[in-house]
Amino acid sequence: MNNNKLSYLKISRTFNDINITLMDSIIAVPEFIIEGNYTTIVSEGVEQWSFITKDDLNLSNEIRINITTQNNFTTGAPVIKILTGSELLPNGSVIDTNYLFKTGILAVPKAGTNTTLTHLVVINNFDGVNSIITDSIINTDSLYYINEFRASATPGDEYWKFTVFANNGESSFIYFFVSVQRYMEQICNGILWNSIGPSANIWNLVLNESDNINADDSITDMVNTTTESENFYQGWQAKNYTKFKLDNSYDFENATIETAIDAYSGGTILNQPKPYTYNVGPGSIYISRIRTSDEYAVIKVTAVENTSNDDIDKIEFIYKKYRIWNT
Repeated sequence: MNNNKLSYLKISRTFNDINITLMDSIIAVPEFIIEGNYTTIVSEGVEQWSFITKDDLNLSNEIRINITTQNNFTTGAPVIKILTGSELLPNGSVIDTNYLFKTGILAVPKAGTNTTLTHLVVINNFDGVNSIITDSIINTDSLYYINEFRASATPGDEYWKFTVFANNGESSFIYFFVSVQRYMEQICNGILWNSIGPSANIWNLVLNESDNINADDSITDMVNTTTESENFYQGWQAKNYTKFKLDNSYDFENATIETAIDAYSGGTILNQPKPYTYNVGPGSIYISRIRTSDEYAVIKVTAVENTSNDDIDKIEFIYKKYRIWNT
């Protein structure tokens, strides 16, 4: 009898190189059944769904399902596409809150219908609430529409729906999607010195500063733990409730609080957060929850200097922080 348990499940869907993750979770069950109601894409093409599972031996399996969609509009509906270009935001982008961007559409009558375009409606949707952005009467053989839009002030999934009508009474629509997240913009630099050397210190992630090696445990978020001379321990530990989770695949340059929390609490890394690190090196990335607060840090090791005979070894790092303020 197999006593292994499923430990991980990821569900994603891909269309035109745009990948959307629907579930990315750590689990601990002998079997898992999931049911849901989903809507197919609004364009013609092939959409691929991927289901990845792992067990507690880290053995994995993937099943893929391809869904072919067809446009059920009658042959007289306009043809619409999202515009692309260097000054235009790509469909499916991750952007910061309140981010101002440009996007647009190109719409033309269906070939051979001898019709014109008569009406444009643009609707924004965030958190299930629709807002009309544009509702314009037009009279043209083609529509090239670009406008500036501002993302929501709160994180979440947001989209704009562009609908174009023709003078034969038919219409077509297309969606522009973004994921609104909060970028971790506060950047700090830190150094941890050999704990038995002359520069021994601790690092306070709340105040972003070094302190004496004998500082109170409550503020000791990071301290090196070398115990023997000439045997530098390449890591650190917390003496409070701060924990760290290794994720070298994390996108440090584009760190957001949403992706940091996802990586810390679940995601694709199966190890759990720990109050210590070891064998760190340049490029090592750790997601940290600072103490028991709602403040998170993404820490990237930039250098490890392992000297000899003097105990002045050090670990240099850079980190980004974000605190979730309760309002």
